[in-house]
Amino acid sequence: HVGVELGCFDGLGQEAKATHSGVGASDFDILVERIDVLTERVEAIGKRSSTVQLDAVVERIDATIIDLNEAKYLIACDCLSLARGDIKDKMELATINWVFSQAKGDVSRSITPSFKRGETKGVSSIPTSSFFRRSLGRSVTGVWTSRNLRATGSRWSIGTDLASNYHLKETVWDASLLLGWPGIGWPANCILFIGLLANIITQMAFCGIVVSLPNDRNYFTEDAILAMTLWRTNTPVETLTSVCDLNETLSTDYYQWSTLSDATEYSRPFTLLEFQIGPMLCRIVLIAWTLWCVAAMRSCLDFMFAVHNACDRSSRDMRIDYRLQRFSLTGMPVKRVIWADVLGIIQILIAVVLLIFGSLWLIATTKTSDLVLNAVALTYIMEIDELIFLTVVPRQVSIIISNLHPLDLRRRTGRVPLNVPIRALISLIAIFSFVVGMSFVLDEHISKVTSVVTVMCGWREVQA
Repeated sequence: HVGVELGCFDGLGQEAKATHSGVGASDFDILVERIDVLTERVEAIGKRSSTVQLDAVVERIDATIIDLNEAKYLIACDCLSLARGDIKDKMELATINWVFSQAKGDVSRSITPSFKRGETKGVSSIPTSSFFRRSLGRSVTGVWTSRNLRATGSRWSIGTDLASNYHLKETVWDASLLLGWPGIGWPANCILFIGLLANIITQMAFCGIVVSLPNDRNYFTEDAILAMTLWRTNTPVETLTSVCDLNETLSTDYYQWSTLSDATEYSRPFTLLEFQIGPMLCRIVLIAWTLWCVAAMRSCLDFMFAVHNACDRSSRDMRIDYRLQRFSLTGMPVKRVIWADVLGIIQILIAVVLLIFGSLWLIATTKTSDLVLNAVALTYIMEIDELIFLTVVPRQVSIIISNLHPLDLRRRTGRVPLNVPIRALISLIAIFSFVVGMSFVLDEHISKVTSVVTVMCGWREVQA
C-alpha cells in the first residue's frame, strides 16, 4: 500500500511540474491540495506499518520470556534430580532432547525470526512454548522430576516415592551382598569375607557374654533375700545399726553395706516429682535401647525386602552398571537373594538376643551410675559392623556401596494403600509391646530391691 501511494505521489509531482507553466493558479492549487492529501495518507500508512512491526516485536519478546521461564523450570528440575541422585541415565533428563535438537539445528531455526521488512507473515515463526513441548514430547506442566510430591485427589502425599527406596548402608552386612561377585576381583572378595567372618564372631561372642550378665550381675534375687535374712539374724545390733546408717567407718560387712547403699540410691525419690530415680532412669534407658534394636531389625527387613524386589529369576549373575557417577544394580539372581536372606536373618537373631538379654541386664543394674554406661556399651556392640566396614572393607567395595542407586522397596500388593506407613506402625506396636512387657519384669525387680532393704533395716521401723 505504501508503494502504491508513493507511486501516485510521484506521478502527481511530475504532472504538477509539466503543467505548472501552462495552467492557471486555480488548477495549480487543486494539484497542491491533492498532493497534501496524498502526503497525509502516506504518513498514516507509515504509522500503521510501524504499529504492526512494534506489535510483532512485543509478541516475540513475550514469547521469549515465556520460553525462558519454562527453560529455567526444566533446568532447575534436572539440577534437583541430579543432586538427589534420581537420574540414573542421561535419557531421564527433562532437557535431553534439547541436545539432539541443537545438534540438528532445530533450535537455531526455531528461535530466529524470518520476517522481512514490510512483511508480517514471518511473525508466525517466532518461538512459543510449544517448542519446548515438542522437544520434550510431553507437557511441560507435567514435569516434576524430583518425584517427591504426588497429588492424590485433593490430598498431597509427600515423600512416598523416596520412602519406597532402600539405600545400602555402609556396614559389612550390606557390603557382603557383593561377596563372591567377580566384578570386584578375588583379593577384594577375600578381604570382604574376612571382615564378615570377624564381624560375626565378634558380635556372637558379645551376645554370649550379654546372655550371662542378667544372672551374674543381679544382686537382688530370692537367694539374696534369704541370705540377707540370715545375716540380719546372726549379726550384732551395733553392726546392723552401722550398716543401716551407711556408716563409712564400718570395717566389716562391706558387701551388705554396698548392697544397701545401691538399693537406697536406686529407690531414692526425686526432689520435685514423686517417683523413684532408679526405676525412672531404667525405663528411659530401656526405651532408648529398644528403639536402637528395633531400628536395626527394621533396617535388616528393609534390606531383605529390597533385594527380593530386585530379584530377576532369568538372571544368572548379578550385574552392576555405571551411569552418571552412580552404580545401578540391574540383575539379581535367586542365589544372591538367598544369600541376602541369610545375612538378614543372622543380623535379626543378633539384634533379638541383644534386645532381650540386654534389656534384662539393664533392669538388673541397680547402680544408677552404671545404667547409662551399660546402655552405651550395648550400642557399641551394634556398631561393630560399621567399624569393620570403615577399616577392613576394601575402598573399591565401599565406593560401590556408597554410590549405588537405591533399591526399590515398594510393596507389590495392593491390599494396603501406599500412603499408609505400615513399617512405622509395626515398629511402633513392637516397641510399645516390648517396653510394656519389660515393665512387668522391672516392677518385679523393684519389689525385690524393696524387700532386701526391708529385710536388712526393717527392724528399726518395728522398734520405733
